[in-house]
Amino acid sequence: MWVFKKDILDRLLLKSDKMSFSEELKIEACHFAKCCWKEMPIQYKARVGKINLRG
Repeated sequence: MWVFKKDILDRLLLKSDKMSFSEELKIEACHFAKCCWKEMPIQYKARVGKINLRG
């Protein structure tokens, strides 16, 4: 997971709303906005409770 400060979003010119949004966000933030970033590990755990997906 990538973490940015909230004020970074105001400096980005994001156009995508599809699957490419993640890549666009990283490219814009690192290349054009010259911001710092940090990649944070995610710890996955077993699901607790009932699954609520509908198909």
